[in-house]
Amino acid sequence: MRRQQGFTLLEVMVALGIFALLSTGCYQLLTSLSVSRATLDKAFGYRADVTKALLVIEQDMRHLIPRSVRAGGSVARIGALSSRGEGVLEFSRGGFSMGRSIYLDTAKRISYRLDEEDGEPVLYRFVYDVLDRVESSSYYRQALLTGVDEMGFRFMDENGSWLSEWPPRKAEDRNSEESAKEESGNLVKLPTAVEIALKLGPDTTIQRLISLR
Repeated sequence: MRRQQGFTLLEVMVALGIFALLSTGCYQLLTSLSVSRATLDKAFGYRADVTKALLVIEQDMRHLIPRSVRAGGSVARIGALSSRGEGVLEFSRGGFSMGRSIYLDTAKRISYRLDEEDGEPVLYRFVYDVLDRVESSSYYRQALLTGVDEMGFRFMDENGSWLSEWPPRKAEDRNSEESAKEESGNLVKLPTAVEIALKLGPDTTIQRLISLR
């Protein structure tokens, strides 16, 4: 009768070493896949946030109305759409339902501007309940998108020319009466199209062209 031969100590140690190497490799692979999945989920989630923010801006601008406003009780008026400060855009918007009625609508003043929260740049959306607001006017503030380093705008006039600010500035060489009349008309004038650029990092800039005609 032959004696049953078991594994030697050397064979057992070699097998354990191979098992340890395989286990380490599998662990590193699973960890790498988990990190990659988390990174992709974060990237897709942020892309969805960017898309949602652009849709909100576009929906607001689709309801632009040619109504200039007063702000802070000042006599001077601000254009129906106004953007002369970097990273700031505000305009008059209609299309809001009044209460629960879908048959009545009211106009409000919308403002987009960049600010910081906990050291991170944030794009905010302000909705003022009235057009001609004062310091005590109520408003709603919405943090629309984080990580926006810069926000820029371009405006196309009726001649197809692109302007960096709106309303268009009056010609300096006209007399005061003509200039005042032109400025008054500019305050309710709306552009043909608006181009929005959001800088989301050193190498990422998102642009959206919104036609208003």
